[in-house]
Parts: sequence; structure tokens; C-alpha cells
Amino acid sequence: MGTFSIHYFNKKEKEKMTSSTERLSNFQTTINIHTEEEGNLLSNAEMDELSSMVGQKMEDKYCTIIQKLQPTTNVTMCEIPKELQDNDDGESYYEPKFISIGPYHLKNEKLDSMQKLKLKYLSDLLARNKKNNVDAYMDAIKNQYDNEKQKYCGFEDLKISKKEFLKMLFLDGCFLVELLLKHNDGWLMFSGIDIDDLNHDLMLIENQVPFSVLNCIYKNTEWELQNKFSLFDLAVHYIHNEKKKSLVYKEVDNVDHLLHLLYICRSTSELKLINSDIKENINKCWRFFTTHYGFDYVFYCIICAFWIWISFHLEDGKSEMDKEFLIYTISFSTVVFVLWMKIDKWSSFFLVIVVYKIISLFENRLKFNTSWWTAKDLGKTSSLVHGPTSIPSVKEITYAGVRWSGSVTSHSKPYKISFSSNTNTMKAGSMQINDNSFSEFENLLIYEQVYFIPRLDRNQIKEEFSYISSYTLYMRSMMEKVEDVKLLEKHGVFNILSSSIEAEKIRNFFHKKRSWLVLTKSQQEKIGVQFEALKKVVHKGHSKRRTRLVKEYFVSLLVVFAFFGFLIVNVFTCVSMIYAIKSYTQDKKKK
Repeated sequence: MGTFSIHYFNKKEKEKMTSSTERLSNFQTTINIHTEEEGNLLSNAEMDELSSMVGQKMEDKYCTIIQKLQPTTNVTMCEIPKELQDNDDGESYYEPKFISIGPYHLKNEKLDSMQKLKLKYLSDLLARNKKNNVDAYMDAIKNQYDNEKQKYCGFEDLKISKKEFLKMLFLDGCFLVELLLKHNDGWLMFSGIDIDDLNHDLMLIENQVPFSVLNCIYKNTEWELQNKFSLFDLAVHYIHNEKKKSLVYKEVDNVDHLLHLLYICRSTSELKLINSDIKENINKCWRFFTTHYGFDYVFYCIICAFWIWISFHLEDGKSEMDKEFLIYTISFSTVVFVLWMKIDKWSSFFLVIVVYKIISLFENRLKFNTSWWTAKDLGKTSSLVHGPTSIPSVKEITYAGVRWSGSVTSHSKPYKISFSSNTNTMKAGSMQINDNSFSEFENLLIYEQVYFIPRLDRNQIKEEFSYISSYTLYMRSMMEKVEDVKLLEKHGVFNILSSSIEAEKIRNFFHKKRSWLVLTKSQQEKIGVQFEALKKVVHKGHSKRRTRLVKEYFVSLLVVFAFFGFLIVNVFTCVSMIYAIKSYTQDKKKK
């Protein structure tokens, strides 16, 4: 089954980051040497020592690289070193393809063609109001020069003059502000450029300008709806691609850049609408009932209320028979619905045992030749049920009766996944996979690892603040084979939008080596509890019986109908036999 080495990263006890030597223990690297020649040359002790030395060098290498990406807490952007891109198979998830934003790709000649578009957007921004002028923008940005350059890792190595840097902040900042305004106006179009390709470049960690610069430009821009929307609202509308652009959000403090805002938008909370307290309270009540009692109980209450209304408000012209028919129909439908909704909790327990025993009885008594039916009859052990595993795969989880829910409720929070042992449910968002999805995910992941989590205090670390790392761990652990990817697509966890992306590519992406990925102690504990609960569900006896029935016998609806038809025929046969015996005994007594 899928396994994953969880790296331990203990949160900082002090304000400053610990030394690189202290962090060396955070990484685990295993060196395996398999060749016979080397085995003959070195003893086991020497092999272990060599492995330790090589592993230490690898750990030191990645620790040093990660440390350099955040020399101070002010740094929020960096250029990803080539050493961290070794496993990208020649495809970089961090470099822009069409437009340069920020200083790291400022001198890339391949991206110079977009300078005309930036100037065009600057002209459109100035044309929105006569009060908008270049001098006001430049004066405001100059006052922030010292603060903004400190946010770029390795800024001194870029060899960019102060004039070039200020010009870059001004031009790129005005372009992004006008981009958000055009999107809000509803006529965002680009000649010869696909909007998805542009979005790809704007959400790269190497391709950012500070959000404070955008705010500075926006505050010095006059336009008709300035008092209604903040720059934060416009950016959220753009990221969510909202058709309804009248929503006003409670602004989150200290947003680093657009990638950070994307990270917030993809998280489980943070964003709240202004003047939405009533709606929020209703949603809280709904979540309480559905979480603690289940949707079936809520539906049952609704049906009961409807039943009472029917019983008292039927038209006078209706006959008593019609009333009774409606009442009994609704009551019967309610009972059937509740039983169906609860089938995995208590009804299925008895149903599975009965069906399993019936099939086992007939299989053993009649000694059918079922060598082509089951893996057990072939003398094999079903890895799905009995195989040793540390983390269940998607196939195991599915066949064990775990329900998948939440995949169609929110496409804006796709990287959220967790297991609830109380409801036996795997809750997951829906990740829309297109040609740019892997790049978005990789940039969010490395931003979370390098810049987001290290700046939090220990008591601030919650599940939503490390959701990308947790999602990576879940997916790498559960997706053992391509079949698991297809099951996730079936459950709605993956929504593959591009025909060029195959299941094998998705699996390889989540399985690729990320030596820089670490998890906090609290993350390990939370995920460990969920994994243990998953293992208990998958390997308990009831799940095994249910798995065997579903996998080995009820492989299609035809088999299901045939089996229940067999039961019905036998029940009627038994009933007719009982009546025949009863009538025979009664006739015999009369004689």
C-alpha cells in the first residue's frame, strides 16, 4: 500500500529561525545500495556509516537551500533554486511563460513582448480619471522602496538599480491594478493570449509584486466604484472568477501578494462576507445538524413536517381513502429513505452478515467450482482486504464502505481533505485539473512550506494553515495505482478538464520526490489519528465481509438482481410450501 515518510519539523521556540544544523534532524533520507560488488567491498558497518554520511550531506544540502530562501521574516518571495526542481522532468512549475512580474524575470528577453500590454494597461488606468497621474504613483512607491526590496530573497544578487526596481514596481503594479479593474468591469480580453496562461504566470512565487504596492497604487487611483470595493475585493473576485462581482469581503490583514491571497482563498476559512451574519448563522445551524445528526435526520424532520401539513390541509373534496393513501405513501417513503441513508451505519451490518452467510453456506454446501470467481479460490490472498499496509489506498477506502462527500459543494477550496470516523466519511474538495493546475499546486505548496508556516506562532497552527502539505501527504499515500486516480475522479475529488492529462501523470505528480517537504508535529499527530481511524475501518471484519461481497460477487447490477430474484423465488417457494402443508393437514383433520 502507499507509504509516505513523514518528516518532522518542530516549530520555532523563539522569534528567529534556528540554525541550519538544528534543522538537519528535520529531514530523513534513506540511502539504499543494492549492487553485489559494493556489498563485497564494504562490510555492513561500513555500509551503514557510508549511508549515514551520504544522507547527512543530502539533508545538509536541502536544509541550507531552504534556510537561504527566508533569511528574515520580511522575505515573502524568492527564486526557486534549481536543486529543488530536479524532479520536475524538465518542466518548471515556477517560471513564467508569457509575462514577467517582479524582478526575478525582469531581464528575460523572451518576455519583453508583454511590455506593450503593460503600457496599454497603464494608459487605460490613467484614462479612468483626470486626477490619475504618473507622478502620484511614483512618489507613493518611492516612499516604500526600502521596505519593498527587503521582501525579495537575494535582491542584492539581482544587480538591479534603484531606478529599474522602482520602474518595475510602478509598471507591474499599475498593470495588475488595471487588470483587476477590467475584470470587475466584465471585459477582460487579451489579443493572442489565453487567459488561463496569463493566470498561470500571475500565480507563481517567482512572479510577484507585494500586495502593499498594489494597495498603494489603488489608493491613488480615482474610479467610479472606488468607495464600494477595496483592492482586496477586486482580487478575490478575480481569483474566484466570480460572475457576481457585488460581494464585499472582510479584508484579511498582511496579505503578501496575489499568490498568498490565492492560498487564503483555497483554504477552509478566512474569507467572510460583510453583512452576512444572518446567512452565516443559518449555515452554522445547517452544518451542526448535518454533522452531528446526518442529512437523513434533517430530511426526516422535513418529511414529517410535510406529512403533518398534508394530513391537516388536504382539500375537503378528497375522500378518506385518498387521504390515507397519501399519508401511508409519504410515511412508507420516509422509512425507506431513512433506511437507505443509514444503510452503511446499522442496516448494512445485518444485511451484509445475512447475505454473506447465505452465499458462504451455498458455496460450501454445493461445492461450486468457483476457481474463476475469487482470489481466495486461486490460493491467493486479496491485498485489498488482508494485505499489510500502513496507509489505506483509495481502492481500499472505497471498498470498505467509506463515503466520499463534499466534492461538489465547493470548487474554490479544492485542496481540503479529511476523514471523519464518526460519520465514516472522507470529506474532500474538487480539484479541477487542467494544464496549469500542477503549477498552481506546486507554488502554493512551496509558499506554505517556506514562507507561511514558519511565520506562525505555535498556537496559530491549525489545520487550515497547512492544508496543502496535508493534502499532498494524503494523495501520495492513497494513490498507489492509476486505478486509485480513476476512483478519485469518479468520486469527484479530481475533475480532469484537459484530455492531455492522463491518470498516470496525476499519480506521478503527487508521488514525485519532494525532499524539502516537512510537517509540523501537530500536523503529524492529526493526520496520524485520521490514518489510524482509516485503517480500523478498512480492516475490521464487517468491512472485509462487505468488501468481499462487492468485489467478488456483486460485481454488476445483473448479479445483484439475480441474487435477490433468487431470494424472492425461494421465499415464495417456502411460503407456498408452508401453505400447502397447512392445507394438507387441515384437509386430513376434516377427513
